[in-house]
Amino acid sequence: MGCGSSQEAGPGALSEDEIRTVLTVELVVNSLSIIGSSFIIACWICFPSLRKFAFTLVLYLSISDVMGGFAALLSPGDDTCGATCLFQAYLVSIFGLSSVFPSLAHLASTLSHSNLSLRVLSSGAVDSLHRTLFVPRHLPP
Repeated sequence: MGCGSSQEAGPGALSEDEIRTVLTVELVVNSLSIIGSSFIIACWICFPSLRKFAFTLVLYLSISDVMGGFAALLSPGDDTCGATCLFQAYLVSIFGLSSVFPSLAHLASTLSHSNLSLRVLSSGAVDSLHRTLFVPRHLPP
C-alpha cells in the first residue's frame, strides 16, 4: 500500500478493538525497550570501568535501540503520508540498520587483531572499514 491509499475491509481486516490492542502492546514493549536501553547507557556513563571496546559496542546498540523505539512510538495516527509518517519511516530505516554496524566493527576489530593471516581482508581493507564505521581502533580506558 502506498501513501494516501485507503484500507478496505477484507477477510483479514482487524477490528477497532484488535487495532487498539496491537497499539497498546507496541507502546508497552517499545517503552520497556527504551527503559532497558537507557539503563545500559546510564551504566556506561556512570561506571568508567565499562568503557572497553566490547561494552562500547553495546552502548552503540543501546543508542540505536532507544532511537528505534522512539521511532516506533512516533505514530502518525492515520493512513496518510504526512511529515510525521515520513520522519518515522526515516528513523526506522536509519536506526533499524544501524544495529548492524557495531557488529561489523567488532568483526573488523577481531580480524585486524587476530594472528591469522587472512587473504580475504588485507589490513588496509580492515583500516578502511574502521574509518567507514567511525569506530576508533583503541578506545581510552
